Amino acid sequence: MKAMSLSFVLVGLFAVASADSLRSQIQAFDAKIHDAMMKKDIATFSKVMRPESTADFKYIESGQSMNFDQMVSMMQQGLGRLTKVTEAKTEILTLTKTKDRATSTTRHTMAGTMVGPDKKSHVMKFVGQSLDTYRKEGGVWKMAKMEWKNQKSYLDGKEFDPRKMGG
Repeated sequence: MKAMSLSFVLVGLFAVASADSLRSQIQAFDAKIHDAMMKKDIATFSKVMRPESTADFKYIESGQSMNFDQMVSMMQQGLGRLTKVTEAKTEILTLTKTKDRATSTTRHTMAGTMVGPDKKSHVMKFVGQSLDTYRKEGGVWKMAKMEWKNQKSYLDGKEFDPRKMGG
């Protein structure tokens, strides 16, 4: 009985250690992404993210599915509106893993300044949660899908719909 209990404990510890390892990998990856975002460097963002993504990567926002290149193009437009990025961070809220698949719920926060049509500087902030799917390919974890579950945008502290902005 003790041997059986010990083996369950060891399997449980391995699963936690393995999930912790994936968590550490995601956090290291996110640190590189945050650095690129703070610099508004979409070329570095793409260079860092592409090898960490599956060939069939899907990005889903507001029901619209995009491939990797379409996502990068959309992000470039969004970052182009900002004069400066003042905050870019993520936090893994949940992480579940099997042998070759994993999912995480991640909270994202990004903020920056932009010049509005009134020629004045405004603070724009975005917060949201995504459900991220990872797949192990060739022994390496890669992001296969990022799907936004909820998002809120703020302009000067007031919630607004960025899809109603011009440009």
